[in-house]
Amino acid sequence: MYDEILKQLFDLKEEKQRIEEKEERIKAELSAQMQKEGISLLENARIKVQLIGAQTRHKIDTKRLKKDYPDIAAKYDMVTHVSPYCKVMKMG
Repeated sequence: MYDEILKQLFDLKEEKQRIEEKEERIKAELSAQMQKEGISLLENARIKVQLIGAQTRHKIDTKRLKKDYPDIAAKYDMVTHVSPYCKVMKMG
């Protein structure tokens, strides 16, 4: 019983990965072409593509913060509850 379900999940994960890789290649190609032509927005009735320029993002290194300043990290610790779910991992 579970073998068939696991096979279906595996097959879907494989297909999803192929689709995501293809999407990333297409987006990279589109981004390069848009940058080359100085276009920041493309759209039609079905899709809108906006070129987002390079940017710098900042984030907190929580692992280091907890190590160096455990009291401060504990003060700002936020707890969230997650419902049970199935995690599916591709093996190999």
